[in-house]
Amino acid sequence: MPTDLFVQVPTTLIDPTRALIASEGVGAVYTVPWQSRNHRTAVASTAADQTRKKCPDAALLLDANLYSGRQRKMATAEPTRDWITVQRSAGLTWALTDSGYVAKGDTAGLRTTLKTAARFGGQVIAALPIASWWLSHAADSLRSEINAHGIPVALMVEDTDDPFDRTNVVTGLVHVLTADVPVLLLRSDTAGLGALAYGAAGAALGSSTTYRHIYPDIGGGGSSGSVSFILPELLAYTSLTAFERHYLKDESHAAWCCDCALCGGRDLTWIRTADIPKAAAFSHSVSAVAMLGRGLATAIAAHNGPQAWTAMCEAAHESNIEIEQLTGGDWKRKRALSAWIGATPEPAAA
Repeated sequence: MPTDLFVQVPTTLIDPTRALIASEGVGAVYTVPWQSRNHRTAVASTAADQTRKKCPDAALLLDANLYSGRQRKMATAEPTRDWITVQRSAGLTWALTDSGYVAKGDTAGLRTTLKTAARFGGQVIAALPIASWWLSHAADSLRSEINAHGIPVALMVEDTDDPFDRTNVVTGLVHVLTADVPVLLLRSDTAGLGALAYGAAGAALGSSTTYRHIYPDIGGGGSSGSVSFILPELLAYTSLTAFERHYLKDESHAAWCCDCALCGGRDLTWIRTADIPKAAAFSHSVSAVAMLGRGLATAIAAHNGPQAWTAMCEAAHESNIEIEQLTGGDWKRKRALSAWIGATPEPAAA
């Protein structure tokens, strides 16, 4: 693929996504909202076609999103060849399977998904929407099954909150990323950057809370109506309401500012006064993530990705502690940062 950093967006967000693909060089994972799944062929094809008209070389994936929301598909139901055909007809280089949800302990469903995907031929990625349990408690088994079937996979992790804040999920992901085939992490937050640092073939960071992980068996996930965005200094996302509350504690703190191409060093209060705050938050977040990704790229190319990511996490962890103290504990530090720091491999012997 021409890029390994993607933004995961609903198929309704074509115009702003095209603009950010052009300006930031990211790819896009267009995700069919659960309300549109009966029309998924039409909405997904339109998103791909309209994006390619303005960004002909864009790296695109189409996520059927059958694994979430009401009456979601389970992994015991095979992925379909029809969805692969939709993507190939749209001219996409890679096709993502319309997999069902792989619940805790559902080894049979996992094998069904991988075995079926492997029959679809080349340039196919097996989507693996999994319970966080697979990373926290069964990472070795998951990695073994992936290796046994020999097909690239895209992990998407379910949890009520950030799955990477849970014990052993980060270390489980790092282990799975050592599989013999390419592994991507989709529907993520800044964990996607960590995944890239540890060798992921690609990572997609969600445009809103709904698309930053899978939510357990509810109507589509978290609230898509609230405005949330990334604070690069903290490697964390926050809602606009919470940001404004914390900002008043110390308006000069560096954590409130962003050096991405869109913000240009401004503090992030400008999002509130933008014509459409939700659109501004989306554009800022993608620009900021792209900035962070470029900062990691050189280290990844030099095979120092984990060390570079650890340094970023250590700095962000210290800033999180400062903000936690500043707000009297109202700001909750991002627990995943400590897990990433702890996962850092020992330096190779000279």
